[in-house]
Amino acid sequence: MGCNQSIGKIYNTEEEFSYAHEFEMYAAIVSGSLKKVSNLLSQGFGINYLMLRFCFRSCLHISAEYGQVEIFSYLLSVGANINQKDRDGLVPIFIACSQGHLKIVEICFQKNAKTNTTSKFNLKLKDYVPSALEKQFRHLLVTYNITSVYQRSGFQENSSIFSPKA
Repeated sequence: MGCNQSIGKIYNTEEEFSYAHEFEMYAAIVSGSLKKVSNLLSQGFGINYLMLRFCFRSCLHISAEYGQVEIFSYLLSVGANINQKDRDGLVPIFIACSQGHLKIVEICFQKNAKTNTTSKFNLKLKDYVPSALEKQFRHLLVTYNITSVYQRSGFQENSSIFSPKA
């Protein structure tokens, strides 16, 4: 099959192809099928395409949500935007945090994902960390020297990053 062909249909743009194959891509990511994800990308699915039927989320957002570490890493290696926002202004690291996928959060830190961004609802990264994971999350922040971001936004470095300055 050609770059933008699928069962005899020719798509004029990457966006048309991506729109027509959103469900396939979503299912491939959720099921952990790296081969299917790779095939859809090679056929013309947009690496940073925001899927209209899935909260305007990209492949990276979906892989972060479902904890698909291998697919998440692959998408980054082929040019996915780690700081792309979805319809609600969420970046992949926010979604990974909210779902408790700390390995993906760690990859985001390694790839220098923005940690000081806010969502459309004026929520920050710390707002997406489940309380049961605060300790592990704080450890990652220290490991990757991310605490200065919180200091600049009104949090003391030596106290809990989750407690505002007095």
